[in-house]
Amino acid sequence: SSSNNLKKEKSREPRLGDGCYHVFIDAGANLGVHGRFLLEPDKYPLSAHSVALFEKEYAPSPRRNEDYCVFEIEANPRHWEHLQSTSAMYKMVGWRYQVIQAAASDRNENIEFYHQGGEREIMYQEWGFSSAKDNRDENAVEKEKGSTEVVPAIRLSEWI
Repeated sequence: SSSNNLKKEKSREPRLGDGCYHVFIDAGANLGVHGRFLLEPDKYPLSAHSVALFEKEYAPSPRRNEDYCVFEIEANPRHWEHLQSTSAMYKMVGWRYQVIQAAASDRNENIEFYHQGGEREIMYQEWGFSSAKDNRDENAVEKEKGSTEVVPAIRLSEWI
């Protein structure tokens, strides 16, 4: 009966997306700027393509950001503090910008990732941080060599 379905729904665990009208999931968020393009497009005039895409897919700005939930899924622990700081700033104004400190995967497990090392990785905020390929330069001087790191992964289809 419908009253049994209502009871089941009320007894489920709360989820991060409860109450979201629009959702943006940034899997492999790095520093989380794509979520910021959505929430604060006026601060990114040089990102016209991304801003225009959000305008088309979500709504023209200004938008009611309280209706949006941004989920920043990022495996690299070196970015977590920055992402959490951004999340805290947005929370103060009532916006939902949630940080998921894990890799997006097809299973729940721990995965070995590679910090590639070198000046380019520093310059580009570790775009190469990956579990797919170890591109660390074995011939690099020791201080530029990358490292490995085991990070948690979430099964994205289960998480959603």
